[in-house]
Amino acid sequence: MDKKKGVISDLARREERMAYTLLLPTFIILIIIAFYPLGSVFYNSLTDKLFATAEPAKFVGLDNFSNLLSLTVKRLPPVIDETTGQPQIDAETGEIVYERPIRILPREPRRYKELSQFSIFGTRYVIGATDQDFMLAIGDTLTFTFFSVVIELILGLGVAMVVNTKFTG
Repeated sequence: MDKKKGVISDLARREERMAYTLLLPTFIILIIIAFYPLGSVFYNSLTDKLFATAEPAKFVGLDNFSNLLSLTVKRLPPVIDETTGQPQIDAETGEIVYERPIRILPREPRRYKELSQFSIFGTRYVIGATDQDFMLAIGDTLTFTFFSVVIELILGLGVAMVVNTKFTG
């Protein structure tokens, strides 16, 4: 029997073939349980298919993602008093009154709704999103992820320091 480097014996080859044969049902189940639903979800995300309907789906490409992730930032102009020509001032707060965001945000080709407002250097802006709930969910997810990572890092370093200390005895 030749024992050169890189030469595989018949017994090793048969054992390898037997191992793959025994693993085949596991791979088939994995494909059915994990990869098929994942592929189905990906395909459905590229169509206009509605859940639990018999209507045929049309391929829309990345339009679903474009609609979901659309954001815009627009400047809010102050409301101008017609008699004085100056910006209106709120009598209760003493602050400038700005146009309503619904009048400023685009409605075509997508309808944007107010997500948030902010001011930079005295200019007021509005952030509009086509899907407010999704954008708020992204913000919540990022906040949760940030704080989870920070807390886990602090706890992990603390445990590592305790484990690394030398105890007498």
